[in-house]
Amino acid sequence: MPICPACKKERDEEAFISTTTKGVRKVVKKCQPCRDTVKAWRERNKERIKAYNAGYKEGAVWDPEKH
Repeated sequence: MPICPACKKERDEEAFISTTTKGVRKVVKKCQPCRDTVKAWRERNKERIKAYNAGYKEGAVWDPEKH
């Protein structure tokens, strides 16, 4: 059984399979619970990500205290 590099837990091989919108199954590095955690964080922090990307485009230094 593979170990996830993010959560360091041993997971079943099926947790490392991702299905694309076209139905293609492929092996991924992180387990499904870790990918779900990242997806949820992105949904909760859309404005923060938007501000970070805008600052990156302008060449500004990112200050996490502002957002």
